[in-house]
Amino acid sequence: LGMPSKASPTLVRSQSCLLPAMPQMIPPNNLAARKMLQNTPRQLEGCLLPTVVGSQEGMAGISCETAAELIAGKYSAHFDHVVFVDCRYPYEYESGHIINAINITAPNIAGQLVDHFFKGQVSDRTVVVFICEYSQKRAPFTVSAFKVIESRHNTWPKKTYPQVYLLEGGYKDFHASYSKLCKPDDYVAQHDQQFTEKCSQYDKLLDFEKRPHKKGKLRSNSFRGNQQRPPVQVEK
Repeated sequence: LGMPSKASPTLVRSQSCLLPAMPQMIPPNNLAARKMLQNTPRQLEGCLLPTVVGSQEGMAGISCETAAELIAGKYSAHFDHVVFVDCRYPYEYESGHIINAINITAPNIAGQLVDHFFKGQVSDRTVVVFICEYSQKRAPFTVSAFKVIESRHNTWPKKTYPQVYLLEGGYKDFHASYSKLCKPDDYVAQHDQQFTEKCSQYDKLLDFEKRPHKKGKLRSNSFRGNQQRPPVQVEK
């Protein structure tokens, strides 16, 4: 008797590209595996951008190269607006960030997301890319918060923003390869010694935001928005 043939994987059809990118999480300290995955293409159903096998389950990842092409307008036929959401702490963002990226971080992450994305006129021809230093913790958390807000504004499978991605390798890898697309052209690590005190303060703020989120909740007043911070004009 011959060996039984292996079953083909089942593809799940969806209107959103927020699909599982990998069945298991990759440890942040496994740099070799992370680097290998960033270069492994895997087109996910519903995604208009070429995707890679990401390190975060349930999130579509794009490479730094694709992000650079997105900025250059290669995918303008699909999108009217491109938004990079930098989830690093303000001192990291102010030291250097991707051109036109907006900074959303603790405190009141949900309120800022509401203000920037769910107030006024919105377009489903908008692509949103979330990043942090490595895109391992802060950006994935913010994407999760974004998905919760999205679900409260729509009935599945409708999506206000069907094209949401995570930048694999984060700002660290992007700056290393495309520093000319960063302004200012610099990179400061989260745990840079000159910002130890500020890092500790923002860590505590972020931890405070994560506590209700771990229970599948977001603070109810967060959905009223952040009246003190006006929405950023989205660049085409």
